[in-house]
Amino acid sequence: MLVTVVCRGSQKYVKVTETDGEYNFHQFHQEAFKRFGLPVDVDVTYKDSSGTDVDADIFNELLQQGNVTLTACLDDDLSEDTETSDTSLSFNASTMIIDDPPTKKARLTADSCTDKQVAKNMVHTVLKSKPGGDKIMYDKAKTLSDSTRRQLINMLVANMIEIELDFSLLFGEEIAGKFLAKWSTFKPQVISEGKGLPSNHHIEELIINAQHESGDDSTGWYSDISALLLLLHLLPPTSKGHKKAARISLLQAADHLVRFLKMGTSIPLFWEKFGAAQPFLLCVGGNRKRIQRYFVIVDMKAIPCKAQTSVGAFDELFKAHFAFGTSYSESLSSFYVFIQTAIYKIDAGTSKERPRVREMRARFLLGRN
Repeated sequence: MLVTVVCRGSQKYVKVTETDGEYNFHQFHQEAFKRFGLPVDVDVTYKDSSGTDVDADIFNELLQQGNVTLTACLDDDLSEDTETSDTSLSFNASTMIIDDPPTKKARLTADSCTDKQVAKNMVHTVLKSKPGGDKIMYDKAKTLSDSTRRQLINMLVANMIEIELDFSLLFGEEIAGKFLAKWSTFKPQVISEGKGLPSNHHIEELIINAQHESGDDSTGWYSDISALLLLLHLLPPTSKGHKKAARISLLQAADHLVRFLKMGTSIPLFWEKFGAAQPFLLCVGGNRKRIQRYFVIVDMKAIPCKAQTSVGAFDELFKAHFAFGTSYSESLSSFYVFIQTAIYKIDAGTSKERPRVREMRARFLLGRN
């Protein structure tokens, strides 16, 4: 059997011999050293596509399941001997539990052992190994159907794959990096415009929190999320359809954008309560100003964000709409179209947009000149 192995950006097949119906891990280990020309005294840890360690105890069982891609991580690929904490997310059909995990040393750094091509190879491996995977197709017109999108999400999350979103393939690297590059200049304008909103306790709290980068107060969000929520107030939801249709409240709309879960909380009815199809950002931590992990939730599936900051996590949330071919939430349409056209510069002037979006974009552009 041939096993795909990735080591320091190089990808090769490693042959594993089956003996008496079992695959020998030690024989595979020796063959991998030969294929990559590794020194015999180096320590190597093998990880599957979810980042889980693979050792002799589970190697045979893992290979029996079908196509496998393993990443060989050398001892100097591991992070320095500093303690970090992480968040584990486990759930079944009715329960999701987010726990404080044990601290651990020698954690993989974000860039070691993985890159965009490896991630794509992992996705292709999953699609080829799952029934119906060969029928899933992306295209630039975002025509992925709901049923196909759910299939793709189920396949990827079931295999715990953290993928690079295909946003840069659709629009290019320059556009893909615009939000991270421009948010620091847009944020002060959001705060300035927010000060012109009708004053109430909630608005005042958002403005105060958006202006302060630090603080451990358990009430209110951290600075950047507060600024994003303030932008939502500047571009509120409108009535859908005829004028008599009920309009969703801003607080309800905010729940369609971002939600908080306290570390260690068990939520048996989480999916039933928050089962929106459109992606939203789930922030997990001690309080809203001490977030430890971010997840993009799509079709009741939790996809861990690679970003460690709220700005980076929101960038992934926005791009998830394009990667999974899903439309913006109706209550967040003006908010997202503004982000799309004013910051990412995607279809500016050609997208269907409300007058408020055009007005705000013009004001922001005028304020930057």
